[in-house]
Amino acid sequence: MVLKDLKKAAKQGDAQAQYELGLCYDAGDKVPKDNAIAAKWYAKAAEQGHTQAQFNLGCCYNCGEGVEQDYTKAMKWYTKAAENGYTDAQYNLGNCYYNGKGVIQNYMEAMKWYTKAAEQGNADAQNNLGICYYKGRGVIQNYTEAVKWYTKAAENGNNDAQYNLGICYYNGYGVTQDYIQAIKCYTKAAENGHDKAQYNLGICYTYGHGVTKNDAIAQEWFSKAMQKDNNIVIQKFQKQAENGDIEIQFQLGLLYYNGQGITQNYTQAVQWFMQAAEKRHIKAQYFLGICYYKGRGVKKNYKKAVEWFTKAAENGDANAQNNLGICYERGHGVKKDTIFAMQWYEEALKQNNCYAYYNTARCYHNKAVTKIKWLCIILIIVSLFVPSINIVVICIAIIVSQLIYPIKLKSNFSEAFTKFKLLLGILVIFSILSLFIPTIDATSAIMTFVTLELIYPTLLKKIFETEQGKEILYYYQKASDLGDTAATEQLQELQEYLQ
Repeated sequence: MVLKDLKKAAKQGDAQAQYELGLCYDAGDKVPKDNAIAAKWYAKAAEQGHTQAQFNLGCCYNCGEGVEQDYTKAMKWYTKAAENGYTDAQYNLGNCYYNGKGVIQNYMEAMKWYTKAAEQGNADAQNNLGICYYKGRGVIQNYTEAVKWYTKAAENGNNDAQYNLGICYYNGYGVTQDYIQAIKCYTKAAENGHDKAQYNLGICYTYGHGVTKNDAIAQEWFSKAMQKDNNIVIQKFQKQAENGDIEIQFQLGLLYYNGQGITQNYTQAVQWFMQAAEKRHIKAQYFLGICYYKGRGVKKNYKKAVEWFTKAAENGDANAQNNLGICYERGHGVKKDTIFAMQWYEEALKQNNCYAYYNTARCYHNKAVTKIKWLCIILIIVSLFVPSINIVVICIAIIVSQLIYPIKLKSNFSEAFTKFKLLLGILVIFSILSLFIPTIDATSAIMTFVTLELIYPTLLKKIFETEQGKEILYYYQKASDLGDTAATEQLQELQEYLQ
């Protein structure tokens, strides 16, 4: 019906036209949005017994839209619509009795109206009916009935019911305790933005209930839950952490450490890591080591870092084992010891730790390259004093190596210019030395240096053809496959020499 005809019919007392005209003003459809005029037309239709108009008018009074908020009048119109079988009105009327709005609170009356709406398939009423059975409001507490109505509501797409059903499965209320089923329910609700479900899902991943324990995924869900109201989540964490829950102490520390959902605060992170670490929480020990190693929230202290890395490493934490290897390799907080470093890397390798694969490859790689460099240095030094080292033989070696493994010259002007300056500088130094030390042959030394510079890629390639070289490449590849970017970059760089 066109607007002109709709207005005419409404003025002539057509209840349906009055209701539809009210909808137009309510939504701003074909006319400017005006809640007051909408409420006026709803009232005219409602007084003629139009059920939907009665419900809408009740909503206007309930929310104070277009009329002064009046819960008593809202109750009046909800009741009329509910008595005519309108399910949404029955549900809203149940809410009025449940919350005591516009009427004295009466859980039995709330149950009555929730039941009427629920039996007609209203998902919100089904969920609220489940709540009444769960809490024993207006009826004897009955978890089995609660689960029955939560299930119906969840199947009809009610997100709160999915969450409530998850609670029942998690705790074994009305059903056999089933963490896996709880996870399914929490996940469905969480993916639809239910913050409490997101929080509970984080708890499941924290303790490994129904899923493999995973602190990273737990943090993701906690972070999502905090997007709606981080104060509520923090309060929950704070309460559990202060009661000595070491898992929550660690998770709270992680939230502060990463700044997920809250302002990053390393000092607070250290505080909670410390409490959990002292109670032998392995991950907390590892992160506390990180804080001391990097000076986050505490003064940098390598010895303290090693102390906490060791505790976590001895309890099997792969990242701590890898970091302890780094400390021994670099001599941070302990006496430098490459043997101990490799032992800890090997422990981490047993758990497929990508960083340990990279560090193991790097150590073997550096060791092999160092051998070549020392050989080069010795040859250059010898050539300074023994010109007869046989430059001709070296030149033949270059020619042969070029035939077997032709070097692909880089078109990198900057790098080429840097090498040119290096060679020029060495030539100048050797030339000056030769003025004062007649036994020094600068030309021979320079020729040897240039020769070694040219055949270096060939020597490197030869190394990677050995069993140890293949092992180095294997470790780099494993680290790269597991997501280590440094290993990927190293592999790409090596390809320039090995192709």
